[in-house]
Amino acid sequence: MKTKRIILTALALTAALGALSACSTGGGERDTSAVEWQTADVVGIRPSETRDPADSIEFPIPPETKPPMLYDGLEMLSGTVVEYVATEPMENVLAVEVWANGGKRTMHVYTQRAEEFCVNDMVIFSYDPSAEPMDSYDGTPVVYAIEIWEDEEVDEKPVIYLYPETPTEVSVKLTLDGELICTYPAYGEGWNNFTAHPDGTLIAPDGKEYYCLYWEGKQNTVWDFSEGFCVKGEDTAAFLEWALAAQGLTPREANEFIIYWLPRMEGNPYNVISFQTAAYTDTAALEITPVPDTLIRVFMAWYPSEEAVEMEAQAFEAAERHGFTVVEWGGSEGNGRS
Repeated sequence: MKTKRIILTALALTAALGALSACSTGGGERDTSAVEWQTADVVGIRPSETRDPADSIEFPIPPETKPPMLYDGLEMLSGTVVEYVATEPMENVLAVEVWANGGKRTMHVYTQRAEEFCVNDMVIFSYDPSAEPMDSYDGTPVVYAIEIWEDEEVDEKPVIYLYPETPTEVSVKLTLDGELICTYPAYGEGWNNFTAHPDGTLIAPDGKEYYCLYWEGKQNTVWDFSEGFCVKGEDTAAFLEWALAAQGLTPREANEFIIYWLPRMEGNPYNVISFQTAAYTDTAALEITPVPDTLIRVFMAWYPSEEAVEMEAQAFEAAERHGFTVVEWGGSEGNGRS
């Protein structure tokens, strides 16, 4: 059980770590039309970020716990807790799987707050890379965490459209690796026994009418930014029009997606965007009865960046709609730094 949690929201995390950007710049300035996005070469994994001593970032840490080294040459990493080590003599050690310098590795991190975290928690921690390791555990050095936070991501506005060929009674269940925080209509034990019509209209058992199913939740997932796109803020609308069409969304579905996300994105210098596949669908599983003939799930993970980021371009393959079709879209801001 967790007795205390210090939570840094995705939005606050974005604002705080945005000033730490050490993105590699690739390709220089470019004007990329929508049809060229698929072969754009301005996408890649960010390197680990090291704080510049000149930065003056205010973190939400109680003053009594703020160490004197917080603003002086500390490396910031994020990752997933894979083990809590509680064996003598190395208690209070977390094994954290992190992405750093283009690869995945496990680091052992000492913190007196180790018991507050559970396996699969996403965490952000700072440490002094020039300091000698405290000890070694299982053959790897143990570093001292100057501070550690929990990084909780919110999946925002996933909406589900149901398009049967004839009026059909449909039930939808969502199994989330995390927790639901908002649903409409109310999820209860599932969205059960809705009558779906070919135009997408949904009639609930109580007779109320809806045009989609909506949910938000907190997931225990680290998004995959190994492929994607780095897009200028001013080009984001054109990019999303292309990318959503390439994944099979209709103009109306894409319009609703863009209207929701564009206000947060178009004012940024750059947006680093990766549409998730298994990282999303494996941790937010849908069970739909009857089983649809076509299922399209589009989920965008992204974060703003002050500089261009080199990435390997992501390719799309749109599903051809036929029969009973179900479409879902959603997104999450943050969780792209490691």
